[in-house]
Amino acid sequence: MATVPHRIGNAEPADRSARTALALILGVAFGLRVIAAVVVQWYAQRIGKPCLFGDTAIYWELARTIREGTPFKVDQSGMPHFALRTPGYPLFLAA
Repeated sequence: MATVPHRIGNAEPADRSARTALALILGVAFGLRVIAAVVVQWYAQRIGKPCLFGDTAIYWELARTIREGTPFKVDQSGMPHFALRTPGYPLFLAA
Protein backbone atom coordinates (compact mmCIF):
# COMPACT_ATOMS: atom_id res chain seq x y z
CA MET A 1 0.00 0.00 0.00
CA ALA A 2 1.43 3.34 -1.03
CA THR A 3 1.36 6.16 1.41
CA VAL A 4 0.90 9.77 0.48
CA PRO A 5 3.70 11.88 1.89
CA HIS A 6 2.62 14.70 4.13
CA ARG A 7 4.24 18.08 4.08
CA ILE A 8 7.94 17.87 3.75
CA GLY A 9 10.04 19.81 6.18
CA ASN A 10 8.71 23.08 7.52
CA ALA A 11 6.30 24.09 4.70
CA GLU A 12 3.41 25.19 6.90
CA PRO A 13 5.05 28.32 8.37
CA ALA A 14 6.19 29.37 4.88
CA ASP A 15 2.62 29.08 3.62
CA ARG A 16 1.41 31.11 6.57
CA SER A 17 3.99 33.85 6.05
CA ALA A 18 3.18 34.00 2.31
CA ARG A 19 -0.52 34.39 3.14
CA THR A 20 0.29 37.05 5.73
CA ALA A 21 2.45 38.94 3.23
CA LEU A 22 -0.27 38.74 0.59
CA ALA A 23 -2.92 39.94 3.05
CA LEU A 24 -0.66 42.81 4.09
CA ILE A 25 0.02 43.84 0.49
CA LEU A 26 -3.68 43.70 -0.41
CA GLY A 27 -4.61 45.63 2.75
CA VAL A 28 -2.10 48.38 2.03
CA ALA A 29 -3.20 48.56 -1.63
CA PHE A 30 -6.85 48.82 -0.59
CA GLY A 31 -6.02 51.48 1.97
CA LEU A 32 -4.11 53.54 -0.60
CA ARG A 33 -7.03 53.23 -3.02
CA VAL A 34 -9.49 54.46 -0.40
CA ILE A 35 -7.21 57.37 0.51
CA ALA A 36 -6.86 58.30 -3.18
CA ALA A 37 -10.65 58.19 -3.68
CA VAL A 38 -11.24 60.39 -0.63
CA VAL A 39 -8.62 62.93 -1.74
CA VAL A 40 -9.98 63.09 -5.31
CA GLN A 41 -13.55 63.50 -4.04
CA TRP A 42 -12.49 66.19 -1.57
CA TYR A 43 -10.62 68.10 -4.29
CA ALA A 44 -13.52 67.82 -6.74
CA GLN A 45 -15.90 69.24 -4.13
CA ARG A 46 -13.42 71.98 -3.31
CA ILE A 47 -13.30 73.19 -6.91
CA GLY A 48 -17.06 72.77 -7.32
CA LYS A 49 -17.15 69.93 -9.85
CA PRO A 50 -18.83 66.55 -9.54
CA CYS A 51 -15.61 64.90 -10.73
CA LEU A 52 -12.17 65.81 -12.03
CA PHE A 53 -12.39 63.90 -15.27
CA GLY A 54 -14.06 65.34 -18.36
CA ASP A 55 -15.80 62.18 -19.48
CA THR A 56 -17.90 62.07 -16.32
CA ALA A 57 -20.49 64.40 -17.84
CA ILE A 58 -20.68 62.16 -20.92
CA TYR A 59 -21.41 59.07 -18.83
CA TRP A 60 -24.11 60.87 -16.82
CA GLU A 61 -25.68 62.19 -20.03
CA LEU A 62 -25.74 58.69 -21.52
CA ALA A 63 -27.25 57.36 -18.28
CA ARG A 64 -29.98 60.00 -18.56
CA THR A 65 -30.78 58.90 -22.13
CA ILE A 66 -31.07 55.28 -21.00
CA ARG A 67 -33.31 56.22 -18.06
CA GLU A 68 -35.57 58.37 -20.27
CA GLY A 69 -35.66 55.86 -23.11
CA THR A 70 -34.32 58.34 -25.66
CA PRO A 71 -31.64 57.49 -28.26
CA PHE A 72 -28.25 56.56 -26.83
CA LYS A 73 -26.36 59.69 -27.91
CA VAL A 74 -24.47 62.60 -26.50
CA ASP A 75 -23.76 65.98 -28.04
CA GLN A 76 -20.19 67.22 -28.04
CA SER A 77 -19.30 70.55 -29.60
CA GLY A 78 -22.76 70.65 -31.15
CA MET A 79 -22.37 67.31 -32.94
CA PRO A 80 -24.29 64.20 -31.90
CA HIS A 81 -22.30 61.04 -31.20
CA PHE A 82 -24.24 57.78 -31.21
CA ALA A 83 -21.52 55.20 -30.52
CA LEU A 84 -19.17 57.13 -28.28
CA ARG A 85 -19.22 54.73 -25.32
CA THR A 86 -20.43 51.21 -24.64
CA PRO A 87 -23.67 51.17 -22.63
CA GLY A 88 -22.45 49.10 -19.66
CA TYR A 89 -21.34 51.85 -17.28
CA PRO A 90 -24.08 54.35 -18.24
CA LEU A 91 -26.61 51.53 -17.71
CA PHE A 92 -25.17 51.00 -14.23
CA LEU A 93 -25.45 54.75 -13.51
CA ALA A 94 -29.02 54.85 -14.80
CA ALA A 95 -30.10 52.09 -12.42
